[in-house]
Amino acid sequence: MSALIQWGDWCAELRVDDIPNDVLRRAQLQHISTAGAIRSTAHFDAPDLGSEAAARAGRSCLLDFTDHLIWSQTSPGAVCPTWSDTTGRKAVDLMATTVAANEIGARLGLALGPRTAPDLQPWWIHSLCAAVVRSRQMALNGSQTTHALALALSQCPAPSGTTLSHTEQALATARCVQAGLDAATAASEGKKGPTDWLEATGTPFSEACIPQGARAFTGLGQIWLGRTTAYALQPGNLFSKVAVQATQEILQRHIKAADRRLRVDQVHRIEIRTHAWSLSSAQGSLDPAAVCQSTAQQIGLTLATHNLNASQFHPSVLSEHAEAIQSVASKVEIHHNWTSTIGMAQQLRQSLKPLYGDQSFRQLLKSLPKGVGFPPRSQWTRILKARPDRLLQSQQGKFAELDSLGFRYPFATEVKLFTTRGGWWPERRDTPEGAPGWSWQATVDGVAEKWACGQEGAAKKASEKLDSLPTGAARTWVRGLGV
Repeated sequence: MSALIQWGDWCAELRVDDIPNDVLRRAQLQHISTAGAIRSTAHFDAPDLGSEAAARAGRSCLLDFTDHLIWSQTSPGAVCPTWSDTTGRKAVDLMATTVAANEIGARLGLALGPRTAPDLQPWWIHSLCAAVVRSRQMALNGSQTTHALALALSQCPAPSGTTLSHTEQALATARCVQAGLDAATAASEGKKGPTDWLEATGTPFSEACIPQGARAFTGLGQIWLGRTTAYALQPGNLFSKVAVQATQEILQRHIKAADRRLRVDQVHRIEIRTHAWSLSSAQGSLDPAAVCQSTAQQIGLTLATHNLNASQFHPSVLSEHAEAIQSVASKVEIHHNWTSTIGMAQQLRQSLKPLYGDQSFRQLLKSLPKGVGFPPRSQWTRILKARPDRLLQSQQGKFAELDSLGFRYPFATEVKLFTTRGGWWPERRDTPEGAPGWSWQATVDGVAEKWACGQEGAAKKASEKLDSLPTGAARTWVRGLGV
């Protein structure tokens, strides 16, 4: 039986009572976080993004302000379309539908791995999740849902190239979500899709999938990947956030110590030693989407504006502070720390044994971003202390045994900020704020602040939404989200 057939049957049969309460609560927080991403970009210009569901999905991606389930950004397709069909539904039903889409979309993302993230993965996932949502809204049976998923994947209008402006990114997201919604409608009318799409050879997916990627297709109802959600508490690429947040902590400490903010002209240089995936965060244009991908420019923006919320990423603000942003960014030195990268690889093999447990060190290196190369001699002493020999030990396991509660994003990063007066400020971190391992209460508070968009008293209102799972009408819930 193909994976899509199994997925279709599971999506059609999943009910609220089948889902653990903590998974539903995480989906509920995901709704508020996604609404916050949309609300925070209300003052951004955007092209015509199509239907209400597609437009919301596109707006949620104007900035890199979306939550992650391991490597997958499921919210545009798993959350936004649920708000467009609320008649006769309970609010908690929306959470269950989001959970269904999360679990399917995250499995596809796991099969592709982190290296594919900037390329095909987001678009396939947006379309796939939207098809799950619309199939459940239309109460399609298992066979119809299977064909909806197959059509969504095979007909996904993925854009060519990976360098997109923020408006192009929003438009591409909207089109992929709309394709998923249309796929479910077509399936309800009897149209068929290639149900072996995930297993077929010679396809873009088969070429992008990691060696044991198909193992991620199992475990539905046993492993809840929603427990791995890393909530985006500020705009910016997931792999760049630890370095940026570490710099923000240094700046806060400077205020406490000197009773004043550090000025742009007082920065001599900033050294960052971090994992391989942060190396792709190169300095580019000052388009909001490009800044979200650049560690250096986000740090420059932080020093220039003393903040890093969505309003600071508006094109007019970036233009106003362009000289200061680029001045600081030019002083940021990002060095690859192989011990950090090996630590990530060890964590992958330990927490994701079914996918990475029996991969060789050479295979793991292939999953790194392009251009990382081989460790220099000067780093081998530190590398050997990290015990890379453990990566050679096979650690196979069944996907149903995956510890989703124990999953972490081990982005070990060291930042040193040197001032023009000869002093320097260090900070070490390894967990993005809002990710598993970060304080749950701090995560909830951060999402509430994100939704509030600086409005007095609004964060408290958002927090109150999380006191318990919603029991009322879906329409009331969506109206309260303010989207």
